[in-house]
Amino acid sequence: MTGKLFLLAGLWSLWCALHSLLVTPRMSAWFRRCLGARVAWFRLGYNLFALATVIPLVLWARHLSSGNLIRWQGGWRLLQGGLWLGAAGLFWAGAKVYPLAEFLGIRQVAAHARGRQAPASHGPLVKEGVLGVVRHPWYLAALIVLWARDLDPAGLVTSAVLSIYLIIGARLEERKLLAEFGEEYRRYRREVSMVLPWKWLQKRMPRK
Repeated sequence: MTGKLFLLAGLWSLWCALHSLLVTPRMSAWFRRCLGARVAWFRLGYNLFALATVIPLVLWARHLSSGNLIRWQGGWRLLQGGLWLGAAGLFWAGAKVYPLAEFLGIRQVAAHARGRQAPASHGPLVKEGVLGVVRHPWYLAALIVLWARDLDPAGLVTSAVLSIYLIIGARLEERKLLAEFGEEYRRYRREVSMVLPWKWLQKRMPRK
């Protein structure tokens, strides 16, 4: 069983590395050179590829399920329910401020079908709504989903690897946003926390 868990960790790490590699600036430039105008299909294809490759890993992790190491029970179920509601709220609030059509790749494909090119920029920096609480609400929601559940050894390996991936992914996303928005994003970082809403809570703490 230990060997299978190490293999599972390796496969999850490989999936994370490939998922990140395909959207690096160098790879993005390579795809633009190779695909030309058809690069408009890249984001949609990337998301479909990520989904198709993650499903076998999820199913295999479930197949390896054994006795739970971490189990939410008794009064802890109430906390678990609150965390899941919080994660759902973060996903919903993020969907209200993120350009979902662009994130999914639908906007780029639609523009290509009309003979146009979707703008490369994400537009102005959005800081309203949930983005005034944390800079990466979906990363926080995903971390909650990963850990606010019963965990057997395979689940623990999955949650640990994907949590590391999310933290690294948030850091890489920060670099892209700094390159795009410069000083405006630096000011935003000083005002709003990256994942955990410490700064938002501090502003609402009663001052003596």
